[in-house]
Amino acid sequence: MKAAVIGGGSTYAPELVSGFISRHKEVPIDELWMMDINPRRLEIVGGFCQRMTKLKGDLFPIHLTTDLTQALKDADFIITQIRVGGQEARHQDILLGLRHDLVGQETTGVGGFGKAMRTIPVILDICEKIKEYSSPDAWILNFTNPSGIITQAIKDHTDLNAIGLCNVPLSMMYQAARVLGTTLDHLSFDWVGLNHLGWMRHVYQDGQDRMLELVDAWMADPDIFKVANVPTAKVSLLESLNMIPCPYLQYFYFTKDVVATLKAKPKTRAQEVMEIDAELMEIYSRSHGDKLPELMQKRGGEHYSTAALNVMSAYLNNAAGVEIINLPNNGAIPGLLNSDIVEVPAVIDRTGARPITTGKAEAELIGLMQQVKAYERLTVKAALSKSKADALWALVANPLIGDVTVAKSCIDEMNEIFDLGLE
Repeated sequence: MKAAVIGGGSTYAPELVSGFISRHKEVPIDELWMMDINPRRLEIVGGFCQRMTKLKGDLFPIHLTTDLTQALKDADFIITQIRVGGQEARHQDILLGLRHDLVGQETTGVGGFGKAMRTIPVILDICEKIKEYSSPDAWILNFTNPSGIITQAIKDHTDLNAIGLCNVPLSMMYQAARVLGTTLDHLSFDWVGLNHLGWMRHVYQDGQDRMLELVDAWMADPDIFKVANVPTAKVSLLESLNMIPCPYLQYFYFTKDVVATLKAKPKTRAQEVMEIDAELMEIYSRSHGDKLPELMQKRGGEHYSTAALNVMSAYLNNAAGVEIINLPNNGAIPGLLNSDIVEVPAVIDRTGARPITTGKAEAELIGLMQQVKAYERLTVKAALSKSKADALWALVANPLIGDVTVAKSCIDEMNEIFDLGLE
């Protein structure tokens, strides 16, 4: 069994390899191929990963390549984690947003739009090669952000087995378990939404809903479920939801506060990540591979490998495991199309992944979901049509932009900065 990581030079990659090592009995891959277009990053990160596996008895060989075809050939699982334009493009996205008093974050608002516009054509080219060279039953596990939009593009324009993954729901689930003094195997979760637009509505322990206890704990200590860019005193405004929104909803609920905070920071998040990445690359270059650096926690991506390995294990072992993933709605959330990519609990076994019906979503949730989903679909259309008009209406549909004049200015600047070829 062959697994391939496209974007293997990411400083996240060692955490994924650590998961493959620790869970090799559940997910017994025979070989792992790490592919990246940057040979230096690949050599440093990949070399560290090779030393990791060597210390654990060479459970599986790790091959490094800059050749996409070589990495994909006969692959059974393909993990996509690419960043078109790198962190510098992310930095420019953030600055563009802030120039217009908008959120420029890499998965929401104008920043997520810019990243999607650059990424969708590239990911679909990769998908063409997956179809040609990989196993006929290959699974794509997509981590590339914005994950929901990228997965929507893949599912709308290919017939490949693909799901979108994100560590946010899993991280919140682990935190809920810690607050309640238990473990995940004693809990079940009602989660509804889109990627980076999700809500933990109910948490059940032995049939008892403990959601209100979690909300009370969050109100007492907002750091439990972080809303990093919002004044702590304002978090209490969310108490009447009686559920816990994922941290990315701060961009929608407290837009002005977030923008003000981001404008006041001396560095963008992209600049911070570039500095962390440089330190991690130095550590990887000289480490024996005996442990993951603590600095990785500042990079983000907690439980990233857990999300991937849980899905792979449930599929390979026909376990009927329930995981929160991004996949076609198929009636799970009434009010959205069957083909809309949503983020909900799904049952995973050898037959594939099937969403669990969430029931009717509250009015305060479904309206926002419908608007953001319209934006996501229009973004996929714009990325492929290369039409300025399509791009305009995508940004106007986004609740974080909305204004036609502002949207046009953003598109013109983005088209010039990144040479998107929009006409």
